[in-house]
Formats: sequence, C-alpha cells, structure tokens
Amino acid sequence: MIKAVIFDIDGVLMDSFEANYEFMTDIASRLNLKFISKREYKLNFAKPFREILKSANSLSDVGEVEKLIEKIRKKVSYPFRLVKTYDQCEESLNSLNKKYKLALVTSRPVSGLKVYYKHAKNEKLFKTAITLNDVKNHKPHPESLLLAAKKLKIKPEEAIYVGDAKSDMLAAKAAGMKSIIFNKIPVRGATANIKHFKQLVPTINKIASNV
Repeated sequence: MIKAVIFDIDGVLMDSFEANYEFMTDIASRLNLKFISKREYKLNFAKPFREILKSANSLSDVGEVEKLIEKIRKKVSYPFRLVKTYDQCEESLNSLNKKYKLALVTSRPVSGLKVYYKHAKNEKLFKTAITLNDVKNHKPHPESLLLAAKKLKIKPEEAIYVGDAKSDMLAAKAAGMKSIIFNKIPVRGATANIKHFKQLVPTINKIASNV
C-alpha cells in the first residue's frame, strides 16, 4: 500500500536551472573560485553545490567549502525572477495531499529549502523535509530517502519518490521505493516516466493500485 509521495525540488517542483546557475556562479565569483560552464552544469544539476565547487577548484575539505558558501550566501540574493513553475504542479500537490503523506528530499541545504518555501508558499503541505544537512551521503545513496520514510513513520516500500534524474531513480531503488521520473528524457529503470504534471496523479494512483 502506498502511503506517501516524496518529492525532489529542483527540476521537479520548480524549474530552477537558470536561477541556480546564476546564484551559484555569483557565490563562486565572490569567493574568487571557479565555477563550471552552463553546459557542464546541465550534466551535474543533481549534484550538491558544494560538490560541484569542490571538484571545479580541486578542493579537498567539503566542510570548509560549506562554511565558505554559507558565509557568503547571505550576501547574495536568490534570483527568483528566473524561477519557473511547472503547469499543474500546485494543483497536483493539493490533490495528492488529500490521499497521501507528502515529503521533500533534496540536495539543497537548509537555507536552500527555505528559499524554496519562500517562493512556493506551500510548506504546510509537507510532513517532513530532508536536506543536504541532514545526511552524510547524498543521492544516489538511499540515506535521505530512508530517513524520510522513518520520519513519516512508514516502510520504504510504502513510498514513491518523484525525481528528475537517474540518481533519483537509483536512490529510490536502493531504498526499496517506487520511482517516477519527471523529465522529457525517460530514465531506464524507473517505475514510471512522465513529461507533464497532468500525468502525475493518475500515474501515482496506478502504481498504488498495483502494489
């Protein structure tokens, strides 16, 4: 029985590619560090900012990178003007909230989660949220999804994870969860692939009816 639907944020609940790229590039510039090209970022969109920054600058201490980011982050305004919302996203969340527990699992830090809530104004819909700061291992490791299931007080197999990348599918599979990939390009191995939010609720209900 499916009891919960867990969502990634970036690329799923909001199209934040352009906004994130400008924000991260600005932070890197203020720290006098290099950042990757937009083309490279498309290939690394699912990775945490600190990991991208660490790799781009051959840094060894992730903790120190995180401290640098948090120090300068407060001085950089997030470019909300570049954020796009997917059609029927809000309607789908409100519909699902009537039947399932909703949660978030994201590679954003706590500060990034707050940025999302400020934009979407939907914090009340989610029972829990797991961020980069809550785990030692990020996706495709299943730690964040398993922690979400624990906080929701459900078994992992009672949840569906909705992401947009192969790493999301792998994390869900490793956690024992079903997965739905929201992307124009299907990901092999996912329980289901969708290209539009109008497909989300019917797809979740179909998966739930077959469990």
